[in-house]
Amino acid sequence: MNASASRISVNGRAAIAAILLGGLIVIATSAISYLIFLMLATVPIFAASFLERPGQRQATTSVGALTMSTVIPLILGAIANGSERDLLRSPTAWMFVGVAAAIGVGIYFLMPVVAVWFEDMQANTKLRKMRERQQALTTDWGPEVAKR
Repeated sequence: MNASASRISVNGRAAIAAILLGGLIVIATSAISYLIFLMLATVPIFAASFLERPGQRQATTSVGALTMSTVIPLILGAIANGSERDLLRSPTAWMFVGVAAAIGVGIYFLMPVVAVWFEDMQANTKLRKMRERQQALTTDWGPEVAKR
């Protein structure tokens, strides 16, 4: 990696950190209960990161992306309405967070299975085409070609 790519990576991380910090400040100034809801809703993300091996972040990414894509609209919707919606006591909000985390875990466990299944289908298709080609060559050139 050259120096400019490294600089871009560091600048990108700094920009993401600044955006996250700004978002936390907006949430915290609106209501502390939203910030507490955010912190409690990220527990599945931290659990996934602690359970994974170092260097492997697939579970954290899948659980985190789905959980945050559920939590952020809930909080921003409550802030935008201007009402003091109690997300901490809302079973609907917690159900959304739980389902999002469960789907993230499901994606983590199912994607390798789907990838292997897809590759197996491709290999079977390729093998079938090769056998059809072999059969066509045997028909065109005779059985002596198939024995070699």
